[in-house]
Amino acid sequence: MADIKKKLKKLQGDWEESEAAEGGRKRFKDGDFTVKLKSMEIGESKASGRVQLVTTFEVVEPEKYEGEEIRMYNGIDDKGMPYLKLLCNQFGIEIPDDLADLPGVVEEFAEDFDGTVEIALVTKDGYQNTYVNEVEGVEGDDDDDDDDDDKKKKKSKDKKKDKKKPKDDDDDEDDDDDEDEDEDEDEDDKKKKKKKGDDDDDDDDDLPKLKKKDKDKKKKKK
Repeated sequence: MADIKKKLKKLQGDWEESEAAEGGRKRFKDGDFTVKLKSMEIGESKASGRVQLVTTFEVVEPEKYEGEEIRMYNGIDDKGMPYLKLLCNQFGIEIPDDLADLPGVVEEFAEDFDGTVEIALVTKDGYQNTYVNEVEGVEGDDDDDDDDDDKKKKKSKDKKKDKKKPKDDDDDEDDDDDEDEDEDEDEDDKKKKKKKGDDDDDDDDDLPKLKKKDKDKKKKKK
């Protein structure tokens, strides 16, 4: 025992510098991955005994992780079933009415599937979760959503046009009123000019009369 303690004392420096190795499931850096579907199996969790679907992916990209495996776990219980059904819908797997048929359905699907899958790894509260973003060859609801968005945009544009029309009519009426006012002003200007011209003519007519009166006054003085 004394010899063991001496040897342990000699290893003290290495003991202090060493760090604990990471065990269990391999962790990848969070981000987007292109993967291939390798297998889908239903079994029991060794830790909790929970019945779960284990989906195994093989990394295609990023290149530095190529060939590595990523596993996704979906519990088959009251909390996990909605997410399991979501996963089946994303892959286009027809969900059987009898749950006991599910193992055979998913295993057969994984064997036949030859496309690629876009996934994302996101760590939250110490757990790294796997999310399926896109499955090659499977049409999602996004196209329908885009069509709905296009319809909404079209309706919105039509409504804007309808709202704009009365405003344009009012503008036209205002323009007509402005034109009428301009015409009235032109008429008034013409009348004023004509009146002024008549007044000037009257002044010219009065000049000879004034000159005659002045002559008569001068004669009387003489």
